[in-house]
Amino acid sequence: MSYAILLWVHSWMRWLVVLALTGAVGGAAYGHVTQQPFTKGMNALRHWTATIGHLQLIVGLLLYFKSPVALGFWSSGTASSTLTFFGWVHALLMILALLVLTVGSAKAKRAPDAASAG
Repeated sequence: MSYAILLWVHSWMRWLVVLALTGAVGGAAYGHVTQQPFTKGMNALRHWTATIGHLQLIVGLLLYFKSPVALGFWSSGTASSTLTFFGWVHALLMILALLVLTVGSAKAKRAPDAASAG
């Protein structure tokens, strides 16, 4: 897959991630405040949010290894702030964010009820 296509897909998928996270966190907060049980619908939203996040990571990693910016970071002796950000800061922070998403999703999945999921 070409760099331009990967960049386009990665750019647009971020909005899916934002929408899914907003729905999942908002729904979980609402359910927690109103003491409603964890429904099958919320469980599906939790699952799809994690799935979309993982797909975004896969596209991002493919993009990373084709990116002239990331390749420039690794091949240059000096790094500008842009090269540094896209060379390792963005990738590291997004991997950590997905780790938090994955752990949170797993905890919510294994919680015996909605009250203990928080």
